[in-house]
Amino acid sequence: MKWKSRTPPKPSNSRENESPSWGWLLTVWVVLAVSLEGLIWATGVPHYQLAEAVERGASQVEHSMVGEDSTDVVRKAIRLQQDSLSFWTVVAMVGDFVVKPLSLVLRAVLVAVAFGAVAAVSGRRVRYAIVLADCVRWQGVWVLGLAVQLVIMLALSRSSVETSVLLLMPPETYPATVWAMLRQLDLFAIVGWLGMAYSGWHRQQTNWVVALLTCASLAVVEGVFWAAGSLLVNLGARMTLMPQ
Repeated sequence: MKWKSRTPPKPSNSRENESPSWGWLLTVWVVLAVSLEGLIWATGVPHYQLAEAVERGASQVEHSMVGEDSTDVVRKAIRLQQDSLSFWTVVAMVGDFVVKPLSLVLRAVLVAVAFGAVAAVSGRRVRYAIVLADCVRWQGVWVLGLAVQLVIMLALSRSSVETSVLLLMPPETYPATVWAMLRQLDLFAIVGWLGMAYSGWHRQQTNWVVALLTCASLAVVEGVFWAAGSLLVNLGARMTLMPQ
């Protein structure tokens, strides 16, 4: 009887067969984003802005109802205005501590899926683990933008800092829709999207035109989502805090 020796396959050390670990880095970005938002809230600026809006709304209600209703009705309306501060504070905190950090995760996953689909359609290797790891690395640009905003706020003692194209726009009054859309053209976000497009081209999953179009399409979708959400929240707050 003859025995055949089986030689185990040699392990490959090439990057193609590696599965980069990206979970720890994504966790770091999320924790940093939450921590930076916590530092911004620790300055008291967001709560102060909400409280100031509530007081302006209460003052407007008081002036509009004087002479038309009894004192008790006016006091009740003002109390309702002041009680709404807790609600809008929770809404703002959910946006800053939940939605924004989770957007880092969702953005990385969607871009990785999009590039994987483009590669599969063109007959190229998907390499999803490598693509996702690259996309996760670029999420640090958004975290860096948040850190820069915090540093500038503390250094200049300013209540709000813009890193969008609004910095380059002349100081004037813009319609709410235009202002919300322009605010999405953040300089750090642009760098992040361009970086992910470059990575897609550098991995040879697609050419640079398709890589740019893929990231630009997802960036537009994300920008519309944030702009629409901002408009809805601000409209709801204005109708509640400053009724006409």
